[in-house]
Amino acid sequence: MISIEQRRRDQLYQYRGGMLNAAWVAGTARGITPRGGFIQQSNNLNQMIGFVMEQGDSMPGSIREGDNLKVIGRIHSSREGAEPIVVLKVLALETPSIMDMPPREAWERALRQGTPSDSVRPQPIANSRDPLESDDDANSMGKVRVADVGNMVEFAGFVASVFLEPAGVLKPDGSVTKGCLVMLMRQTKDKDDLVPVRFYGAKAEPFARRIQIGQPLKIEARLRVRLKNTGEPADANGILPVHKYLYVHATNICVANRRDITEEPAWAKEMFLQEQSKRAQRKQAAQDRANASAQGATSQASTPASAAPAPAGHTTAPADLADAIDMSGIDSSMLASIASGGAARRV
Repeated sequence: MISIEQRRRDQLYQYRGGMLNAAWVAGTARGITPRGGFIQQSNNLNQMIGFVMEQGDSMPGSIREGDNLKVIGRIHSSREGAEPIVVLKVLALETPSIMDMPPREAWERALRQGTPSDSVRPQPIANSRDPLESDDDANSMGKVRVADVGNMVEFAGFVASVFLEPAGVLKPDGSVTKGCLVMLMRQTKDKDDLVPVRFYGAKAEPFARRIQIGQPLKIEARLRVRLKNTGEPADANGILPVHKYLYVHATNICVANRRDITEEPAWAKEMFLQEQSKRAQRKQAAQDRANASAQGATSQASTPASAAPAPAGHTTAPADLADAIDMSGIDSSMLASIASGGAARRV
């Protein structure tokens, strides 16, 4: 784990490969083992955020089940089957301040039937001291980065793939999609090292219009757990089994600057140039189709038949959006996994 001095100087630990990558998560420690555990932030046990120790580190013996705990970590990519997920790896562990902890209301929410919960609640916070630090250094990070929020991610990288789930689509379960922009972000030369970022809401499609493969972005986000029903029946306690996928839940998407990405690696330049070449090829193919269609129209009768109306409910993506979004860099299994959460389209 990083030292107390490194924690004081955020530039010493907040970057991976020259790119911003840092996370702070506070709550109640659950499922503690020598290699990791979970942070519980509400009465919904499905939404607990998992964390693991870096190789060579182990959980300090002073940390117990039910303790108030803050994880200072870094985001890494992984897969759960075909689903791209993130892993929170620990850089440091601290005792959170009262401002880091989730509000009381988070533990009093009404839960859907089949959602697991229990009676564990955060310990009262007084003038608690971090057992890993000296008196002078207690709660140092709480004063610097997460004084007002206990779930925060700052991440910068290059866009490797983009997918849009449009708003207003009826899903199999009867609900309607709210709109979701999915980006897979790269920070390393490894083309399979992809961090899933999701942005929900009405701005998903406008953001999608602006984003290109190879573009450097800074993501302001939180860590969230995406749930998928397994299809199995509820257990003896009425709890429905679900698959749990940790991801980066974006709250804002910004153009990265030199403070976010300190240098542009060669692989990022190559990825951008390859995408520009693909865009040019798609535009040329579209132009060729338009020319062929125009030539065919002139050879028809002077009064051509009216075009058949589009099927009810059918929508067509605007040309500029189709050109801006390309999933060709994703394998088919990952694409199917991303789309399987509900009705979605590739554009």
